[in-house]
Amino acid sequence: MCIRDRWGAIEPAEPFIAALNDSDDEVRKAALLAVTKLGERAPVEPLKALLGESETYESAIECLQKTHPDVLREVAEEASNILLGKGAGQVLGSLVQEHAAEVIGNMYNPGPLLVNRLFALLDWPYGRVRRKAEQALAKLGIEPMRPTG
Repeated sequence: MCIRDRWGAIEPAEPFIAALNDSDDEVRKAALLAVTKLGERAPVEPLKALLGESETYESAIECLQKTHPDVLREVAEEASNILLGKGAGQVLGSLVQEHAAEVIGNMYNPGPLLVNRLFALLDWPYGRVRRKAEQALAKLGIEPMRPTG
């Protein structure tokens, strides 16, 4: 896959797609602008993941409106379910989980149940939630367990 830039040069799309997972919010936003040019060839899952981040959701909405508008209907359904008290899914639920990790990390002595929740969030499908859980564990002086091998 390739992206044509504003000067007409053709660039490979893979670095821009990879940048959607960068830890820097501004890099992810710039990558969203580039990936928008892929149109319907843009990968859906990384774009959906960015809807669940407080820093990138607006740019992700703009990108999805141009590339995969049907995904926004799914998110609207998730929002309706939240309003009806049916709970949140992964996209909007990520915002809640991200905030929960931050709050737990700021607690003096959160206790084993909340610490275990942080460990569970290390497996969340969206990177921002995983990073917040890692940061919270580090703040609490706990080393996140990494698979060995």
